[in-house]
Amino acid sequence: MTPIAEQALRESIAHHKQNLLAEKPEDVRLGRDNCALCELHGFFCDGCPVKEAGFNECAGSPYDKVWRGAEYWRGSPKNKKLRENFREAEQKEIEFLKSLLEKPE
Repeated sequence: MTPIAEQALRESIAHHKQNLLAEKPEDVRLGRDNCALCELHGFFCDGCPVKEAGFNECAGSPYDKVWRGAEYWRGSPKNKKLRENFREAEQKEIEFLKSLLEKPE
Protein backbone atom coordinates (compact mmCIF):
# COMPACT_ATOMS: atom_id res chain seq x y z
CA MET A 1 0.00 0.00 0.00
CA THR A 2 1.33 3.42 -0.87
CA PRO A 3 1.78 5.98 1.90
CA ILE A 4 -0.99 8.09 0.33
CA ALA A 5 -3.36 5.10 0.29
CA GLU A 6 -2.47 4.30 3.90
CA GLN A 7 -3.23 7.88 4.90
CA ALA A 8 -6.60 7.72 3.12
CA LEU A 9 -7.36 4.45 4.90
CA ARG A 10 -6.51 6.02 8.25
CA GLU A 11 -8.75 8.98 7.40
CA SER A 12 -11.55 6.58 6.51
CA ILE A 13 -11.16 4.82 9.86
CA ALA A 14 -11.31 8.17 11.65
CA HIS A 15 -14.41 9.10 9.67
CA HIS A 16 -16.20 5.88 10.64
CA LYS A 17 -15.25 6.47 14.27
CA GLN A 18 -16.99 9.85 14.03
CA ASN A 19 -20.07 8.15 12.56
CA LEU A 20 -20.00 5.72 15.47
CA LEU A 21 -20.51 8.65 17.85
CA ALA A 22 -23.56 10.01 16.02
CA GLU A 23 -26.53 10.58 18.28
CA LYS A 24 -28.91 11.29 15.38
CA PRO A 25 -29.05 9.53 12.01
CA GLU A 26 -28.75 12.83 10.16
CA ASP A 27 -25.26 13.19 11.68
CA VAL A 28 -24.07 10.04 9.89
CA ARG A 29 -22.09 10.74 6.72
CA LEU A 30 -21.80 7.90 4.22
CA GLY A 31 -21.17 7.48 0.51
CA ARG A 32 -18.41 8.34 -1.92
CA ASP A 33 -18.53 12.05 -1.11
CA ASN A 34 -17.60 11.26 2.49
CA CYS A 35 -14.86 8.69 1.92
CA ALA A 36 -11.16 9.49 1.70
CA LEU A 37 -10.54 6.16 -0.05
CA CYS A 38 -13.16 6.90 -2.71
CA GLU A 39 -11.78 10.39 -3.17
CA LEU A 40 -8.27 8.99 -3.73
CA HIS A 41 -9.09 5.92 -5.80
CA GLY A 42 -11.95 7.23 -7.92
CA PHE A 43 -15.11 5.65 -9.23
CA PHE A 44 -13.49 2.37 -10.30
CA CYS A 45 -11.67 1.92 -6.97
CA ASP A 46 -8.31 1.19 -8.64
CA GLY A 47 -5.74 0.64 -5.92
CA CYS A 48 -8.27 0.85 -3.09
CA PRO A 49 -7.33 -1.53 -0.25
CA VAL A 50 -10.99 -2.50 0.17
CA LYS A 51 -11.14 -3.55 -3.50
CA GLU A 52 -7.81 -5.33 -3.15
CA ALA A 53 -9.36 -7.29 -0.26
CA GLY A 54 -12.01 -8.53 -2.71
CA PHE A 55 -14.79 -5.98 -2.31
CA ASN A 56 -15.28 -3.90 -5.44
CA GLU A 57 -17.20 -0.70 -4.62
CA CYS A 58 -17.36 -2.04 -1.03
CA ALA A 59 -20.06 -4.53 -2.11
CA GLY A 60 -20.11 -7.45 0.28
CA SER A 61 -17.86 -5.72 2.82
CA PRO A 62 -19.03 -4.71 6.29
CA TYR A 63 -19.91 -1.32 4.78
CA ASP A 64 -23.09 -2.84 3.31
CA LYS A 65 -24.49 -3.36 6.81
CA VAL A 66 -23.40 0.14 7.85
CA TRP A 67 -25.33 1.63 4.94
CA ARG A 68 -28.39 -0.52 5.61
CA GLY A 69 -28.23 0.17 9.34
CA ALA A 70 -28.08 3.92 8.75
CA GLU A 71 -31.06 3.75 6.40
CA TYR A 72 -33.15 1.80 8.92
CA TRP A 73 -32.18 4.22 11.70
CA ARG A 74 -33.10 7.20 9.49
CA GLY A 75 -36.53 5.62 9.03
CA SER A 76 -37.09 5.51 12.79
CA PRO A 77 -34.65 7.93 14.42
CA LYS A 78 -35.95 7.52 17.98
CA ASN A 79 -35.56 3.74 17.91
CA LYS A 80 -32.59 2.99 20.18
CA LYS A 81 -32.30 -0.60 18.93
CA LEU A 82 -31.83 0.63 15.36
CA ARG A 83 -29.18 3.08 16.58
CA GLU A 84 -27.38 0.23 18.33
CA ASN A 85 -27.63 -1.98 15.24
CA PHE A 86 -26.04 0.82 13.21
CA ARG A 87 -23.27 1.22 15.77
CA GLU A 88 -22.55 -2.51 15.80
CA ALA A 89 -22.26 -2.50 12.01
CA GLU A 90 -20.07 0.60 12.12
CA GLN A 91 -17.77 -1.03 14.68
CA LYS A 92 -17.35 -4.05 12.40
CA GLU A 93 -16.52 -1.71 9.52
CA ILE A 94 -13.86 -0.01 11.64
CA GLU A 95 -12.37 -3.37 12.61
CA PHE A 96 -12.36 -4.44 8.95
CA LEU A 97 -10.62 -1.24 7.83
CA LYS A 98 -8.06 -1.58 10.62
CA SER A 99 -7.35 -5.14 9.48
CA LEU A 100 -6.37 -3.75 6.08
CA LEU A 101 -3.61 -1.74 7.75
CA GLU A 102 -2.21 -4.93 9.25
CA LYS A 103 -1.99 -6.95 6.03
CA PRO A 104 1.58 -7.71 4.95
CA GLU A 105 2.61 -6.36 1.55
